[in-house]
Amino acid sequence: MTSPHRNRFRSTILAPAILAVSLLALAGCTAGGTAAPTGPDVPAEVAPSLPPAPAAAFDGDCDSVFAAADLSDVLGQPMGNPVEYAASPSALTVAVEVVGGVGCSWQASGNETGEGAYLDTIVFPKAAVPDAELQDPYCYSTENGDTVLNACSFTAEASGYLVSGVAYVRPGQSESEAQAAVGALVALFATSAESVGEPVLPVTADGAWSTPPECEVLSAAADLPGVLNSPELVAYVADGPSEAPPALFSVASAAGYFSCSLTYDDGETPAGSVPSFTLTGLAGASFVQPRLVEAGGLSYDVEGYDFSVLTADDQLNVFDGSNWLTIVSSAYSSEATELPSLVPAVAPVFAALTGQ
Repeated sequence: MTSPHRNRFRSTILAPAILAVSLLALAGCTAGGTAAPTGPDVPAEVAPSLPPAPAAAFDGDCDSVFAAADLSDVLGQPMGNPVEYAASPSALTVAVEVVGGVGCSWQASGNETGEGAYLDTIVFPKAAVPDAELQDPYCYSTENGDTVLNACSFTAEASGYLVSGVAYVRPGQSESEAQAAVGALVALFATSAESVGEPVLPVTADGAWSTPPECEVLSAAADLPGVLNSPELVAYVADGPSEAPPALFSVASAAGYFSCSLTYDDGETPAGSVPSFTLTGLAGASFVQPRLVEAGGLSYDVEGYDFSVLTADDQLNVFDGSNWLTIVSSAYSSEATELPSLVPAVAPVFAALTGQ
């Protein structure tokens, strides 16, 4: 079958200077005293006494999962160094860490166009994600102009770990060669998994919410249309990445992840209502705070919460204990100027998720 060209879903972290420009529009904006920026260039400070991140599979070392030299042989092109999911944290990628996993990707050396060999994988303890299912290679082709690439997605088990991924072979190789490459990858992984010992299961963070409700239920429980004075606001599950390791969403569910699109059925924002926005959350992820600061996150005061920060693409990140909530406006105008009108959603959403 034919599939759209791959869409890498890891977030791009913008430079602090770009973030500072976006914050200039926020100076002086408040929402009934519930939120205000502390300044256009004030770096955020990490909350005190953060718990450590869960112990990661393979000690979080991508080279221990697959050696680039081995991948070069299997995928048919010289492969570059791995890129860890942890380098560009989003709630979806950090969910892999919450369950004690590690996410890694490799692409062909010097290949900046996405038209060469590529591997995107997650590895995690099987017992941490009981709903994750094994998947035999599911193979397909993608087209980009005159270039046809063959790929397979898969999920396999070895020594108490699951590895789930999407593998592209070099241009010119067939679908059957892609399937054979996945077989070789699974064999390599079995050897690696045997060498690292038994997996360590993560400990649930104190105060982490359990399985989040469906988006429609969450919106009703938090009374978002009422709180935001937007009676026509409706909630749907937000779109995910078009291509990702097949076990990723089982991992996300086990980690307490959700992503909801709050919008209007006719696509138009009614007069006096808030703009459409995306609400995303992840339980037990406060350990990610230093990375948000290192990425240039700037302080944004949300009353009642110790750590809130504005990061790339005007994303507001608020932490309630170990739990992480993000809000991004879908407004076509300056998104940063819309945030104060959305901040009143924070407290009722946290309350609905934690039962407080």
